[in-house]
Amino acid sequence: MMNENRENLIKLIGEAFRGVILEDGIGLYEAQAISSYQTEDIRKLNRQKDETTDWQAISKDMLEECYDSHCFFDAKGMRFHLSAIMIYQLKCEDSEVDVNIVGALIGYWEENKSVRLKERFDILSSEQRNTVRQFLIEMFKENRCLEDEIQKAFKAYWDK
Repeated sequence: MMNENRENLIKLIGEAFRGVILEDGIGLYEAQAISSYQTEDIRKLNRQKDETTDWQAISKDMLEECYDSHCFFDAKGMRFHLSAIMIYQLKCEDSEVDVNIVGALIGYWEENKSVRLKERFDILSSEQRNTVRQFLIEMFKENRCLEDEIQKAFKAYWDK
């Protein structure tokens, strides 16, 4: 059962990302084509399968099928999918599929964290950034081994 803190955070995420659409950003299935080095034609076909107007319509199954898509999102794609992924992560503690957005949010694999985080997340509003900070704090509670990386990300980007 989900705790009250997570339930409240899910409501905040929903409010902060209400009305966000994909625009011309990279979607889940288009990102899968990029991930597997598909042709431009395949990429366009995959884009036709992408949800573009309602991030709440992105299902758990879609996120699990496209578990690594977030690695290939541009800023608009990240903004559109981020809320669905964070909510998925908050609800699915025991999922067999790791749709782990925390690494992307803290720039875990990036040498120059502030530049990469800035490229992907400067598009977020202050309300959206605040929900991301709260999400990271919640994730930190269950995974303390990332303490140093999360603190570096807060210092490099999320606290500014």
